[in-house]
Amino acid sequence: MTDKIKRHPLADIAPYPATVDDATADALVKHFAAFGLMHNWLATEFVPGKEDTQWRQSVACVVSSFTTAYMLAELEDKAGLQAADAAARELWSSWEAGDAVAGWLWQTASEFGLDMKVIERAADQVTQNIRAKAAGASPEVHPDQAEIPSP
Repeated sequence: MTDKIKRHPLADIAPYPATVDDATADALVKHFAAFGLMHNWLATEFVPGKEDTQWRQSVACVVSSFTTAYMLAELEDKAGLQAADAAARELWSSWEAGDAVAGWLWQTASEFGLDMKVIERAADQVTQNIRAKAAGASPEVHPDQAEIPSP
């Protein structure tokens, strides 16, 4: 009974890969397509404003799932299965390691010319707004719509 409670509803139709060898492009495309569709359905069930947090989380899952599935499917189509599988395994390994994700984002953002100090100030503003809302205060702006402060 406990195993059934802990098991994800998509585990039998589009499981998240358990090992790096299982983490093929096809496996990740299937998993994220199913996961995104499940959250798309959830997003239609929750009402923005009334069940705002769950709705926003589901929409974020739809967007990130779409992005992962789309990019891997396109990579497979344009560069071939070998390239797509290599990218899928790198993604899976980064997710499983955890620490590689933020480092990659930081490096890539810097390489693309983003100012890390501006991003840090924006994150600080959003954090303050979230804490103010949690404490019952009215934040200046919605946490998802915080303006990025000028340098």
